[in-house]
Amino acid sequence: MGLHSRTRALMNQLHTWFRERPVSR
Repeated sequence: MGLHSRTRALMNQLHTWFRERPVSR
């Protein structure tokens, strides 16, 4: 099953993106 892997990768990318470009909330 490559669902967990995909979700984990997506979460990781999102975290990195947010860390690299933190949004002003």
